Amino acid sequence: MDIDTLFKIFKKQGYVSFDLGSFFPELTEYSDRFYEICDENWSWIIKNKQGENDFYPKQHPLSLIEKEKRAALSDYTNGLFSFSFRRIVDDHIGNSVIDFFKIKEIVNSKIFIGFLEKITGMEVKESTVIYLNRFDYGDFLTTHSDPGQKFGIVINFTKKWHMEYGGLTMILDHDCKYIIDTLTPYNMSVLVFDTCTKQIPHFVSMVTVKTPYKRIALVVRYD
Repeated sequence: MDIDTLFKIFKKQGYVSFDLGSFFPELTEYSDRFYEICDENWSWIIKNKQGENDFYPKQHPLSLIEKEKRAALSDYTNGLFSFSFRRIVDDHIGNSVIDFFKIKEIVNSKIFIGFLEKITGMEVKESTVIYLNRFDYGDFLTTHSDPGQKFGIVINFTKKWHMEYGGLTMILDHDCKYIIDTLTPYNMSVLVFDTCTKQIPHFVSMVTVKTPYKRIALVVRYD
């Protein structure tokens, strides 16, 4: 699809998903690079009734992490907002990961931001949130709409993924009653979604297969 078509879809739906690799082929190499990031650099970000916290392998005992994950899963089964997955954030630990630092430069570049401005019709001042996430077996993220900022993007760097593994992004209607779209995290697919005027409720289904492949994505929000 060309940029004009993507713009029209975004304006109509409040979101658009497409192959980013056809516009920025230089990003494709990161699908392999992110797979090689040392496990100790990935935190567990867990939300349950007790709060939301990042837990690092070198800083927190595995017994505590497993306890927090079980609490999040309990909230999940009881229909409460909760999540559990791995991530690398924009802090001193994240910035020590060379490939994360490099891709931040790309998504904050004038060329990339200008591309997004054409698709959304919105003027961008800066990125306000950026992190790399990884969904392993048992990870999930329940329904939310990411209010605030102007729009967000999710770039998938996930190789050899199948729908039956789970980890699907489900787009809901505004009343959160129906699933109106299902997005499989195919490699180099990107979701651009409005967080300002329309807000798009969505969730990530639980990963239910112990696959050797990793569901990795870069999340950025712009204002």
